[in-house]
Amino acid sequence: MGQIVEDRQKNSNLEETENSNSWYSKDKNKCLEMARGEFKGGNNIALKIPKFKYSETVHFYKEVIKLPYLGFMSESHAFQFGDATLWLDCMDNYSQQDVWLEIQTDNVKIAAEYLQENHINRRDEVEVHENSEGYWISDPCGTILRVNPRK
Repeated sequence: MGQIVEDRQKNSNLEETENSNSWYSKDKNKCLEMARGEFKGGNNIALKIPKFKYSETVHFYKEVIKLPYLGFMSESHAFQFGDATLWLDCMDNYSQQDVWLEIQTDNVKIAAEYLQENHINRRDEVEVHENSEGYWISDPCGTILRVNPRK
């Protein structure tokens, strides 16, 4: 979270308000309402697993580690992983595993403006989520993050 605050302070289009809880765009003269700590870790972690390693990986989490098994839903095996859900997704066209994370925010539209101003492009092509307010982004090294409304 410290990096987000540092990036905001470096951004010449934003200035801190008197109460230090929100940010205003100088160019648009409107409140972006991006409170410090606007983003938080979400409830979902997805492991995208190559098909040739999928059964072995499911066995590992289910029988070796013995995480609480939530069942097979949405074409994935789901496990309780602390306060989060760990989803094991079988990927036909992957050669190595990939980790996808979820972050949450109070206002996904304002967050999208903020992310765009910080040169973070949407990555909605990675997976379709119909009838959802959320969207996909990636960090600079390519980790996929799902931005969802805070629950």
